[in-house]
Amino acid sequence: MITIFNREELLVTTDMSCQSRARDLLSAGGVRYLVKTTNLQEHSWRHSGSFGRVPEPSYEYKIYVNKQDFGKAARLLAAQGISVNGPAAGNGRTSRKTKRIIIIAAAVTALLLISFGIFRMTFRKITVVSGKELVDECPSFARPGQEVVITTAVVEDGEIFVNGAGGAYVRPGVYVFVMPDEDVRIRIHVTANPDGS
Repeated sequence: MITIFNREELLVTTDMSCQSRARDLLSAGGVRYLVKTTNLQEHSWRHSGSFGRVPEPSYEYKIYVNKQDFGKAARLLAAQGISVNGPAAGNGRTSRKTKRIIIIAAAVTALLLISFGIFRMTFRKITVVSGKELVDECPSFARPGQEVVITTAVVEDGEIFVNGAGGAYVRPGVYVFVMPDEDVRIRIHVTANPDGS
């Protein structure tokens, strides 16, 4: 029995006589096969009409065989001049299963690059290590060269120290600095309480 788990795509064609010949050869050679037929024009002319169009193939035929029988089936068809798909074909076609594996691998690679590589290169981390209770707003990440705005409850007699970056208060309680190309640690030092006591 040929299932989705043990099959290999042997042949894809739009030529009815080619698929018929291939089926006859496989039957004569004792190779079990499965044919999947797809109507290629099911939706194509319904909305656009067909006047002036060159007729395209109506059906696509995919012939699958058991993975264990692929080599034998490929040799049977190749002996009669029918090119096959799959690893032995060398014709550049890739099976649907292989395409899915490639897509999944690319997606996982992209996620890993974003998580560990690209994200670290484009964004830098901002950590408030002291005086957290005085911070109203402070972003967690910023790009190098980006202007970072920190709003604090400290109005007077407070200082903010940002390692690797100089900044200044632009108005009471609003501190601005330019993000360097490294993670920064922020320390807020208060010489007097925010309420003046």
